[in-house]
Amino acid sequence: MLARFRDNGKHIVLMLTTIMGPRAARNTSLACVTINKPAQLDEGYTGCASCGASSFFKCHICESLSCWLGGNSGFCPKCSATRTISGAISSFDIGQG
Repeated sequence: MLARFRDNGKHIVLMLTTIMGPRAARNTSLACVTINKPAQLDEGYTGCASCGASSFFKCHICESLSCWLGGNSGFCPKCSATRTISGAISSFDIGQG
C-alpha cells in the first residue's frame, strides 16, 4: 500500500491510497521520516484503495497507521493488536515497514 500525503501548514493530510504489487513494493526505497504534525483526511479522500475504509488510526503497540472501519475499536494487521480509538494522531513516521 502506498499513501500520498500533503502538508497544508497545520496538518499532514492523507489524500489517497494506492495498491502496489509485490514487484513495485520491492523496488520502492523510502527513508523513514517522522512527521510531528496532526494528521487528517483530505476532503476528497474516497477511502482505502484496498479495503474501502474511510479513515485510519495509529496503533498504540507498533505505531503503524492502519485502516479504520469506524466504531469504537480498530485492529492492527501488522501486530494483531486491537485498541479503543480515541483522540487524534499528533505525529507519526512515514516510510517502509
